[in-house]
Amino acid sequence: MSILGLTNDEQATVSRLLKQLSDRRVRNELRRAYMDCKKVPVPPPTVPPYLRQIQMVLGWPAKAVEALARRVRLTGFAIPGSELSTFGLDEVLDENDYVSESRMAQMSAMEHGVSWLVATRGGAGEPDVLVTRQSALDGTGDWNIRARRLTTFLSVTARDSNGAPAAFNLYAPGSVAMVDKGGLVDRVATGLDHVPVEPLVYRQRDGRPFGSSRISRPLMKITDSAVRTMLRSEGTADFYGVPLLALFGPDESFFDNNSPLKMLLSSMFAIPDNPDANSDANERAKLQQLTQASQQPHVDQLQFWAQLFAGEAHIPVTSLGIGMLQANPTNADAYTASREDLISEAEDAADGFTRAHVRTLQTSWLLRSGEAKLPAELRTLQPTWRDPRHESKAAQADWLTKVASVVPWIADTDTVLDLLGLPEGTADQLRGEHKQALARQTMQALMAQPDAAQT
Repeated sequence: MSILGLTNDEQATVSRLLKQLSDRRVRNELRRAYMDCKKVPVPPPTVPPYLRQIQMVLGWPAKAVEALARRVRLTGFAIPGSELSTFGLDEVLDENDYVSESRMAQMSAMEHGVSWLVATRGGAGEPDVLVTRQSALDGTGDWNIRARRLTTFLSVTARDSNGAPAAFNLYAPGSVAMVDKGGLVDRVATGLDHVPVEPLVYRQRDGRPFGSSRISRPLMKITDSAVRTMLRSEGTADFYGVPLLALFGPDESFFDNNSPLKMLLSSMFAIPDNPDANSDANERAKLQQLTQASQQPHVDQLQFWAQLFAGEAHIPVTSLGIGMLQANPTNADAYTASREDLISEAEDAADGFTRAHVRTLQTSWLLRSGEAKLPAELRTLQPTWRDPRHESKAAQADWLTKVASVVPWIADTDTVLDLLGLPEGTADQLRGEHKQALARQTMQALMAQPDAAQT
């Protein structure tokens, strides 16, 4: 793709990043198909033709992503010793519905390995600072391992009827080059010394700066095998529900063109006797019912695939709809222990997402304020996460009671409401009512002072 208006270096960067995006698109679309339950595995050759049209699928990959995403929930941000409103960050969060949008961005990161948070100045009718998200299907960039930042980022904003990129934005330190469908280039200065894009990375490691998908190759292969097991079970179910009969010893007259039809259409039928039945080698005609093959082997095999999938995804096997009858009620400790791997995975994912959220909000403040340097307070900005353990309110209250007995002053802080796991709206309402109660007490005390002086 040649764009008039881009420099030679920018043109080379665009061509390379578009190729990088195209090379990964096949695998990313495959994972999207598993996530959306649209990937139909090739049926085994033993499956009858009519079963090949069923196109059976399983939602296990989506379950693996969603089960983890529900335990990695951003609840807000905090600045030790200061308030978000001091820097206008509460408005940025509210105008962009940041906390809610972060859930979708994090789920996309788990699906593809990475997603992108983009901060820009808003246009007419938009917030002053606009924070948008981009999936790995339409965004890629160059990562500087020493600076630990992106040096360039390409975001596809439109595609043609064939799915090829038709418009895109090229982000670089200091400016953004926006290319529309007609090939026209519009440059916008950001005033930043870095690219205003942060990667939300899941399972980052050496050699994979943009992480790995939670829908891994083992999970995809196990899902395919489980679907084939279900197809085989569907085929044998037709024979399992029909009695299997065997007829021994009739003469040739039974096998004419009409006799089988008559036998199927009649509630009573007769079998011609065998004239040679008196000999030792031949017996009279008799009908026997044979035992059908059991469906249990298919159930056992599906259970086997479910256990493999659960172990690979770090989720309980009962979450896959398998073994529900064998599941016994558990106490709180046993429940937490059964999900220890998933809880650890959620804590690790939150640690990996923290830096991207903090930097996105810091960049938003720079764009909003026009400043070139962060104040010292914003360098201590940190996100707050919901506890991935999903403990009951009783357990949280018991824990807080024990903590308050050692650190009494914690009961006088607003943070204690968050530690109790109360919904944000409920916590804010309680804070407001508490302030009103304190104001009334102060007013009553002031009104009582003249009376005290007169006496």
